Amino acid sequence: QEGGRVEEKLIEEGSMVKKGDIILILSNPDLHLNILDSEAQLAEKENFLRNTQINMEQQRLQIKRDLVTLKYDIERKERNYQQNVILMKDNLISKEEFIRSKEDVDMAYQSRELALERQKQDSVFYSVNINTMIGNLDNMRKNLQLVKDRAENLNVRAPIDGQLGLLTPEIGQSIQRGANMGQI
Repeated sequence: QEGGRVEEKLIEEGSMVKKGDIILILSNPDLHLNILDSEAQLAEKENFLRNTQINMEQQRLQIKRDLVTLKYDIERKERNYQQNVILMKDNLISKEEFIRSKEDVDMAYQSRELALERQKQDSVFYSVNINTMIGNLDNMRKNLQLVKDRAENLNVRAPIDGQLGLLTPEIGQSIQRGANMGQI
């Protein structure tokens, strides 16, 4: 099922074999490189996912911190505005100062709304992004397992019980995938 160079003959011609017995061991450096490459890519993607999760958590905490700051900012500006309402009735402050205090309150509320919207959007974006990366990681793990399964095929096994009558490969010989190597 897999091509490679003959490394070892475990059973000689004329010997009795049972289905599944290993007859030859092949080596295939390209296949081993594919396994190493797949493992490296998987590790890289896993690290990227962890970093994304860490960044997401840092962003989430920053937004929470911003919302706490905005809450107290709104309270402070609302209190200042309410004081200015009283002072304005008695004409103790300028109209400009009164208008600014009202604009400050409005701006603080809008800033909070923007922060809440950002929190919602970031949450959706990161959820979709993380779910996609998790799906990609699962696919990479399956691909790695398939490549490792191919490496197991470097052990040429007897397909049936019987006597090994003909075994043509020699140590060091290259065998192509699908080649006939012997007869039981």
